[in-house]
Amino acid sequence: MHSRALPVGLVLNRTKPWTQTSQQAQQMLAQWPYEVVAQLRDSQSYVVMVGLGRSLFDYHSAQVREHQHDWAPLLKWLNKV
Repeated sequence: MHSRALPVGLVLNRTKPWTQTSQQAQQMLAQWPYEVVAQLRDSQSYVVMVGLGRSLFDYHSAQVREHQHDWAPLLKWLNKV
């Protein structure tokens, strides 16, 4: 990792982008030498999906599709590395 041979990407998990705390975390991480590759919002959708025995990608309601889009940058980054 220190020699930059191992790709490192940061994921902000359970964020609420409209809060000051999330915005401060983003600002702090922007100064780090590692890229923030995704921001996953805090949502009850994850709890509901677990209760149904499904993943976020098994369900296709409009609300859940929004959360699927949160994962797109991470999945794209993973396919690159």
